[in-house]
Amino acid sequence: MTVLTLLWGVNFPSIKIAVSELPIWTFRVLCVSCGAAGLFSIGRFFFGHRLRIAKGERLRLSFAALLNITAFQICVALALIVVDAGRGAIIAHTMPLWAAVFAALFLREKLTLIHIFGLFIGFLGLVVLAAKDLIELKGSPLGITLLLCAAICWGAGTVVIKSYKWKTPLIILTGWQFIIGGIPIVVGMFVFETGIKYEALSNRAWIAVLYSAFVPMIICHLCWYNLIRMLPTTIAAISTL
Repeated sequence: MTVLTLLWGVNFPSIKIAVSELPIWTFRVLCVSCGAAGLFSIGRFFFGHRLRIAKGERLRLSFAALLNITAFQICVALALIVVDAGRGAIIAHTMPLWAAVFAALFLREKLTLIHIFGLFIGFLGLVVLAAKDLIELKGSPLGITLLLCAAICWGAGTVVIKSYKWKTPLIILTGWQFIIGGIPIVVGMFVFETGIKYEALSNRAWIAVLYSAFVPMIICHLCWYNLIRMLPTTIAAISTL
């Protein structure tokens, strides 16, 4: 969990650097493409899994992909244009709070006083660490709204994944989330980024793009989905906070 938090936290300044030199939709297409290719390659050649979705799981998987990938990826990338990376991470990492609430509502997971206290302490920690930044966020209402939407969608998507006993191997399931959730992002790239003249990226931007395209998309997603399979959503949420 500590490694997961560190790797995902580093991704926010990485995104900020990447979108300062690369168009947002193009950047996100690269991320989901690299993520899917990496996951499918590992799943097929290292674990011998078939690259197919189990019968009856496509509709549910598509819903999860739209929440976890399409909505989250685009909302965060757009928000980080107007919000600093550190401040963006604060809002986006309220996701565990939303996941815990959705799990209580739809999965019947009990929110005991201890759980509520743990969630409160985690959220309070974020506030204490960044009180000044949170006050300054008032000047970026669009950025705040987008980041809250991203956090809520991610929390809801997490519960969708948790709510079902998938027959499709987790690594293949995650890869297909990138493919399905990436389709609207590809459409957005062709609609909103036509006629853009692409400039050569700096070494700093290349490192940021490669980091965001592989580390969070492959390692972090697999770690997170394995955690919510092993633990109640509320416990995973408290640990992340």
